[in-house]
Amino acid sequence: FVCECNSGYELGDDLMTCSDINECDVGFTDYSSDGSSEGGSTNGSFNSCTQICTNTNGSYICECFSGYELNDDLLTCVDVDECSLNYCDQTCTNTIGSFVCECDIGFQLGSDLMTCTDINECGLSIECSSN
Repeated sequence: FVCECNSGYELGDDLMTCSDINECDVGFTDYSSDGSSEGGSTNGSFNSCTQICTNTNGSYICECFSGYELNDDLLTCVDVDECSLNYCDQTCTNTIGSFVCECDIGFQLGSDLMTCTDINECGLSIECSSN
């Protein structure tokens, strides 16, 4: 008899037991469905994740860094436009993987770096011009 392993597992040295392949390890080749390496991963690993790879039993899942979300292909990560989520009170600038809030003149950015509070200019020691 000959033992074979399911996809995502490899036959052990004893030729009888199967163990999980860590698809997240570097050094594997990602083979296409027809068994050729054409169209496979170019990142030197078995998976095609662009950011974070988490090994699971017989497979793997891709995850993204903060400020990114997994694309529909479940492999690549795309930047989240946090400005479209209305995190900032006033002015928002989307950056790669993050965002920056700013306040209009007469307001100051709060400690949460998102809310703007009115500055009481009358309470400041500011001398106005005679005009």
